[in-house]
Amino acid sequence: MSNEKKPNKPKALTSGSLKATESKRRQVFKPILENPYTISKKWPFIEQSTARTILELLESVLSPVGNHNEALQSAKSESERNQIRSNVPKVLREVTIGFNSTTNALENQSQMRRRISQTKKPKQDSKNTDRKNIRFVFVAKADMGSSVLSSSFPVLTYTASDSKKDLIKLIALPRGSTTTLSRTLKCEDCSVLGLTSNMEEAKPLYEILEKIEDLELPWLDYLFEPHCSTYTYFEKPSIQMVQTSAPIIKKQTKTT
Repeated sequence: MSNEKKPNKPKALTSGSLKATESKRRQVFKPILENPYTISKKWPFIEQSTARTILELLESVLSPVGNHNEALQSAKSESERNQIRSNVPKVLREVTIGFNSTTNALENQSQMRRRISQTKKPKQDSKNTDRKNIRFVFVAKADMGSSVLSSSFPVLTYTASDSKKDLIKLIALPRGSTTTLSRTLKCEDCSVLGLTSNMEEAKPLYEILEKIEDLELPWLDYLFEPHCSTYTYFEKPSIQMVQTSAPIIKKQTKTT
């Protein structure tokens, strides 16, 4: 006769036990509110080889700014610094450097576009105004510690665009770009840039950037309708019901 012990069978749950009650489930329907702001694919896809080429061309375009900043840092007198400031490189007038300056430029551009739309005035030629029109936005989001810092740029660039056919290009730079840009510009921690389309010497860069796919934020397309008011537009919420189940838990009566 074998001396091996047979495994104990699990005890059947009695109908009145707490575990038996929790094992029972009931059918429920949970409402889900469709929220476009949680869509993850907002940033246009860019091949890594293309992103590295963009960064190299961007270095070449921005190098005069770095030389200018380096000259200012090494100047020994205020008169020497004033002379250097009087010879500002052209690219410095066509670029916004850093998170705050780029964000402010996009917000101002968006407000200007809305004012033109609401007052029914024709759009002015940007070449005949002093307004700096950002056409390309570069963000080293892979180098940022938190995605919160970069999450606002898709909406910012979309709302600052002049039309659906002329959207601002949003470019995610490859990892390590913050170090490269900071070294090129001779400044600290530069991870965001804005650039106009007014520079002849940047044509090779523009040709690549124009091939980058546009942003897709369809819930904001109404902004480009004629004379749109951003404060009077409403959309019926899209609510769907999902069938699922939930455990049946017996309520315990409180004892005094």
